[in-house]
Amino acid sequence: MPFNYQNNRANNSLISQERIKKLELLIHLISHSRQALIVCGPNGIGKSTLLNALQDYKNSSLHYCLIMGHSGLNFEQIQKTSVELIDQTKSKKIVLLIDNAGCLEPNLIKETICYTLNNPNLQVIFALTNDELASNNQSINFIDDCHLIEIPALSKTQCGEFLEYLTLKTPSKISFNDINETFLKEIYLETEGIPGNIIAKVSNYDINNKYNSSLLTLVAAVVGLITLALVTQWLSALQFKT
Repeated sequence: MPFNYQNNRANNSLISQERIKKLELLIHLISHSRQALIVCGPNGIGKSTLLNALQDYKNSSLHYCLIMGHSGLNFEQIQKTSVELIDQTKSKKIVLLIDNAGCLEPNLIKETICYTLNNPNLQVIFALTNDELASNNQSINFIDDCHLIEIPALSKTQCGEFLEYLTLKTPSKISFNDINETFLKEIYLETEGIPGNIIAKVSNYDINNKYNSSLLTLVAAVVGLITLALVTQWLSALQFKT
């Protein structure tokens, strides 16, 4: 069944039912687990989108705090932010959402995990690419203390539905009628079903140049065949005269 883009905003942004289930799992784990959580997947897969969608699901017992990871972030800043929020929100559980966590030192990730595990009012979610996760964990093993939530790429069918959605949602260089099997196959192979890649590809796609290129190729092929036929005819006539 095609994904219904008329659902709520979070469902719209997550694109597929498989990805919505990842959000549901995230919500469940926040409520029933003390473990640190890691949202992972390649660049453009939708890690930030998932964290944003999580914040759309309001819960009176939770307070989300989005922190953008950067090389200058340190434990003292995270601790200070956490303490201030605990004082402000009283009985609420603080969920630290650390996006772009690949910029952090592995020691800081490990230290933050230990800090939140030892504080019942805190939980942390990191957003990392698969490469960042493997690289950081190689130096300091922290995966054993975490629950991984990997965001899946889109299937070819879902890619087509997402392309149709993009043509309706925003001004686009492609139209609904441009999305045929050949076009879909090209986009899917080049983007590997990663939404960020699909958006970038569509944004830079010049459908007119594509058609013009195809037309030029066809014209060149026809001219080539005509030339070949004329040359063959000329050689035959020359051989006959000889």
